[in-house]
Amino acid sequence: MTTTESDAEAPAHVIDLPTAVLVVGAVSAYAKAAAAQEKAAKLILTEHYLPEGARMPILNPVTKAKLGTLTVTEPSPKAEVDDEEAFLDHLESHYPEAVEEVVTGLRRPMTPADVAKLHAVLREHAPDLLRPPERVAADWARNEVLRHAEATNEPVPGVSVHTRRGHVSIRPVAGALDAYRALVASGHVDPLAELPAGTTNGEQQ
Repeated sequence: MTTTESDAEAPAHVIDLPTAVLVVGAVSAYAKAAAAQEKAAKLILTEHYLPEGARMPILNPVTKAKLGTLTVTEPSPKAEVDDEEAFLDHLESHYPEAVEEVVTGLRRPMTPADVAKLHAVLREHAPDLLRPPERVAADWARNEVLRHAEATNEPVPGVSVHTRRGHVSIRPVAGALDAYRALVASGHVDPLAELPAGTTNGEQQ
C-alpha cells in the first residue's frame, strides 16, 4: 500500500476530552494500586522467601527469556548518636583533643537594641568580622509589593511575574479502581490510549 502525501500529513487521531480525563483517571488508579501491591509483594518476598543479599533473575515462564533481575539489598549497620552528652563524655575520655567548648549562640533572643549594641562593639573592636553594610527590605513591604504585582501584573523594577503550569491531581472515590477495571474489561477505556502531544508554555510540541 502506497502512502500518499495527504495521508502522511493527516493529523493523528486525538481522543476527546471526556475520554482523555477517563484515561488519566484510570492510569492514576492503576498506578496507585500497583504501587501498594508492589510494596506488599516485596515485603512478602523479604519476609518469607529471600534472604538479604539475594539476587535472582525474573524469567518468562513460556519463553524462558529474562525479564529482569530482582535483588534484595543487604543493609549495612548505621550508628547514630542518641545521647549527645554521654557520647561527648566518651570522646573526651578517649580523644580529648577532639572535644572543645565553643560559643554556639546567645542565652536569650536578641532585641533590635541588642543587635545594634553587638554591631557597635564589633565595629569598634573587630571590624574585620563584619561584612559591608547591605540594603535589606522589610518583609512586610516586600510581601505587599509582590502580592500587588501578582494581582495586577503591573511592572515593578527587579520583579518578574511567572504563571506556573496547572498541576493535575486525581482524588478517586471509593470503589473507583473496581469501576475502572470493569470499564477496561468491557472495552470502554484503554489505559494505554495515546494522549495528544505535551505542551510547553501553552504551545503544542
